Amino acid sequence: MTAQRKEPSGWIEQHRVALIRVVRSDNEEFRASGYLINSDTVLTAGHALDGAVSVSVEFFVGATSEPRRVESSTWWSGWDTFGIDIGVVRISGKSVRVGTPARIGRISRVDRKVTCGVAGFPSFKLRTRPEGAAGRDTSAFRELVRRDGQIMTLSNARTRTVEVAVDPPGQVVSRPWDGMSGAPIFVDGYVIGVVSDHYPGDGPGVLTGTLLAELFDALPAGELKKVCGWLGISTEPLDTINVLTLEDHEFADPPVDLPDRVARNLRTFGCRPVQDVPPVRVNLSRSKHRLAASERVIGLRFDKDFVYVEFIVKLVQGFPASVILTTRQMSIYDMYGHRLAIPYTKMRGVTYETTYRTVSNLDARDYQITVYELHLSTGSVETRDKRAVDIATTISRWLD
Repeated sequence: MTAQRKEPSGWIEQHRVALIRVVRSDNEEFRASGYLINSDTVLTAGHALDGAVSVSVEFFVGATSEPRRVESSTWWSGWDTFGIDIGVVRISGKSVRVGTPARIGRISRVDRKVTCGVAGFPSFKLRTRPEGAAGRDTSAFRELVRRDGQIMTLSNARTRTVEVAVDPPGQVVSRPWDGMSGAPIFVDGYVIGVVSDHYPGDGPGVLTGTLLAELFDALPAGELKKVCGWLGISTEPLDTINVLTLEDHEFADPPVDLPDRVARNLRTFGCRPVQDVPPVRVNLSRSKHRLAASERVIGLRFDKDFVYVEFIVKLVQGFPASVILTTRQMSIYDMYGHRLAIPYTKMRGVTYETTYRTVSNLDARDYQITVYELHLSTGSVETRDKRAVDIATTISRWLD
């Protein structure tokens, strides 16, 4: 996939869309939808699994879409305990063969209208085959529905859900979307959430969805590690791609995490990968900031001219990098010549303003210099390096 040739909004694989059958303690049967994330994990809505005594999952494969039912002995719901309408069905003992795992992403609550796709098995798609069809079951069944829609990111902010506007059923019936709970919500080929409800007051064409990003805020560390392990994602929210910013940079294939995005954009930032830099020019020893042994330097930017308060410094061959990018942080020089390390986790919502200072040089003359005040979540940093500011604001945009 390239920035010039985008896939459809859903990019949903039909054989992964699941019909989930739930039997509860009062023998009530309940239908929900889901999506096969990997060979043994189905994503769905949490409330669909509450009170369940048995759960089975049906997939529809082949040219005739014949059902394949898989019984499950393990399931997890985040609804009753943690108040997040996400659920996971684990297929134990008999995994389902799939190719690569589904890609999981997130979207941020900036004011956007985001094109998306949904797919599931709602009640208004109840069908029966014609009587007398040779060798065919004539009992009622649910057909798959696939809809493109729009996510309104600011709607439903108080309930931490999203509004998903889709084409309504042709004929409005009572509770037409029953069974759509747990249907995957896709944006640009990434699963970003599930359908969790339909409120009649919103109208027949508006569904309510729960974002997977809510897991990071709602679950305690131990529970988050377990669920993220099932889904095959990191427990660090910033490692999950922000799908809204995919077009903010060039890429050959969709990147999978923030360090990868930084690495792919080094030249856009005016940086060079470390393997492209002559060793004599890499002088990290002058830095007051020491990199942890686990930190992998992925890119460096050099600038010979730095103007600090009270003096002008012109660095010579072997000068240290003005910006160091690692897998977890960037470090820059501030106005006073000190190197500061800024973790990417502290760079959400970065802004800056330009100011001007009159400073005295060692030759006793005054100079007016441009200073950029970088506002971070933990405070402000003053720097002379505009390219460092550009890097910080770009990374911040990916995090929003």
